[in-house]
Amino acid sequence: MALSNTQQIKDFDIYDTQLPGGKPYVLYNDEALSNMLIFWITSSKGDYVRNPELGGIFQELLYKQLLPLHPSTLSRYRKLIESNFGAFISVKNFTIEPDVETRSWMIHLEWTSKLTKQPNTTIVALDNKVTPASQTTTYIDINLDGENLYNFVLIKLPALQNYTINYSDMEGSYIWGNLKFSLLTSSDPYFNSIVLAINGSI
Repeated sequence: MALSNTQQIKDFDIYDTQLPGGKPYVLYNDEALSNMLIFWITSSKGDYVRNPELGGIFQELLYKQLLPLHPSTLSRYRKLIESNFGAFISVKNFTIEPDVETRSWMIHLEWTSKLTKQPNTTIVALDNKVTPASQTTTYIDINLDGENLYNFVLIKLPALQNYTINYSDMEGSYIWGNLKFSLLTSSDPYFNSIVLAINGSI
């Protein structure tokens, strides 16, 4: 849907802010769009009474361990934003980062309004529901390297496709989900192939 300069978007503030006299605070144009984005991102299934399937897109994150998401997962979320709000915004940058200290997922969305042509940023924090006890990961040592480790990774990819491989200073090893690659180093002849297979072409 194309938006003309004469069109105006308005929405009630999701935080139920009221003006003197009890009148609801109404947001317009880009503020209203950001308001809609925040509500949609933080919504649960059923929040949209007339369209119960619309909400709860990000709810699955609340029960995942706070670990970096796989690029394909980020791409899937971005496409959902674009399919739901593409008539109003152009997404310029989109990230979801785990914040272990606050036990939340930080969603950072940079977008340009198709109504005002202005750049905007919407930031949302989703509280993680995983308890601190279960957030502590016990890693499984994988004592493989080279081609053996590469073949192992290919077998495990379907089960761990939402996780990236990262080096942990605390563990002194590369970590993939709950797996610790104790023997993997950057000098391994299959190192690049292993990282590429897990993380994709980032």
